[in-house]
Amino acid sequence: MTAWKVMVNARAGDRHRLEDRARNALTAFGLESDAESPDGIEAMREETLTAAEAGWTRFAVVGGDGTLNVVVDALMQRTWTEPPVVALLPSGTGSDFARTFALPQRIEEAAAHLVGERTYPVDVGIAEGSWGKRAFINEVQAGLGAATAGIAERLPRRIGAAKYQIAFWATLPRFPSAVIKVEAGTRSFEGPALAVVAANGQFFGGGLNIAPRASLRDGKLDVQAFSVLRRSAVPLFRKIKVGMHGNHPGVHRMPAADVSIETEIPWPVEVDGEPLGMTPLQVHMVPNAIEFKI
Repeated sequence: MTAWKVMVNARAGDRHRLEDRARNALTAFGLESDAESPDGIEAMREETLTAAEAGWTRFAVVGGDGTLNVVVDALMQRTWTEPPVVALLPSGTGSDFARTFALPQRIEEAAAHLVGERTYPVDVGIAEGSWGKRAFINEVQAGLGAATAGIAERLPRRIGAAKYQIAFWATLPRFPSAVIKVEAGTRSFEGPALAVVAANGQFFGGGLNIAPRASLRDGKLDVQAFSVLRRSAVPLFRKIKVGMHGNHPGVHRMPAADVSIETEIPWPVEVDGEPLGMTPLQVHMVPNAIEFKI
């Protein structure tokens, strides 16, 4: 099929309005589409699987990073002869993955990128833990950043992307540091830390340029362990916002395809901005798993 299966996040606003906006935007560019707005995460996962089994190979996601994660996770449940094509029409409060490609943050402008056949091969990560397996396209993290994501998810949507920074400052004073052990390929880190991230994309946490050297197609994650005192987190955060933290002595960077993360006390884990479970976890990469429409 050459048409687009449009998957609308019912939580990202009025579902019928978003369906209409997406359908009209694609029609304006001469693109055929069929829209679905499943009620809830599990329903969206099931609808994505059903569409894939029916022969759909192009999926346009209307929502943010969390919605994109659900669709990608569902698509990774199948074996594909050729990787499926995935596009993003941002409408959520957090569309950090779109920033890596400098995509517009509005449905109508982003729809222009669905024209033509130009795609970009993207690796997908698989996080494994007590929850089972979960695919992710942008990042997985444990510790302070994951705790921040959990708080941000409970804040009002009207705050927008700023809710991540608000949640960070609310979480920092009481988040417990811990001794962690990270095995990343041939490199490792063991010591006290506040957070560890394994990034596929460059931006997350509400527009923070946390992994400016990450590549979506090198088969590796940009692993960073943040071993800093809580009082040092404030100036470091300012550097992270603009991607200037790489030379900080408390940031231990270890690019790798396979990662193991253990913590002396359970730390929260999140993928693509969505709370997932607790440490420990294992992560590995699946190279060129999807084609992202650009």
